[in-house]
Amino acid sequence: MASMEDYSESIEEYPAKVLNKLRKETKLTPEQQTCLYGICGQLQWISSICRPDIAYGSHKVSRSCKNGTVGDLKYANSIVAKTKEKPSKVFYKNLGDQKDLIVYVFTDASFTPGEKAPAGHLVLLGNRKNDRVTPILWKTKLIHKACRSSKDAETISLGQAADYGIYTAKQVEEILYGTKDGNKFKTVIFSDSDSSLKSIVSSKQVERLSLIHI
Repeated sequence: MASMEDYSESIEEYPAKVLNKLRKETKLTPEQQTCLYGICGQLQWISSICRPDIAYGSHKVSRSCKNGTVGDLKYANSIVAKTKEKPSKVFYKNLGDQKDLIVYVFTDASFTPGEKAPAGHLVLLGNRKNDRVTPILWKTKLIHKACRSSKDAETISLGQAADYGIYTAKQVEEILYGTKDGNKFKTVIFSDSDSSLKSIVSSKQVERLSLIHI
């Protein structure tokens, strides 16, 4: 088990009574900007250790730090509050017979015209014969390639998910069997992008620009 309960409780929100007097689009003062950077660092640290559920929120806060507004600081406060709502713990379970291990990867991405698209991934090690799973990796980051539609973002994210899953399966194989050929453990990837999945399994040409927001 990994636990950061004390650290979670030590994260302080910026006083809401001060922010509530200001408009959301108001630029932060140097003192408020420093506070935003501090909250961002704390959220990213605890997210990377034991709170995958706030990975996207902490990433969004980090993107707002350079030119932060009152609205951004309020959002950071909301992620701090969310962090304290649940225990900051991750439990690593006994998954059973190692020959039954399987790697699960969940992927998602979002797209906003004119902005870089963020993608999120969650990698779990599980048992194909029961519902036991244990988290291995989770992260949210920007897709550096240019995306012209939500389908672009989802498809690139899906490719990254495959890389994470295959890499994890090979690492587990090397630890348990001393080999790294990728033949021991299956990887299953989950995506909610119907258009990306149809493009992969279809023999027909699929229009790339059909989901562009104009």
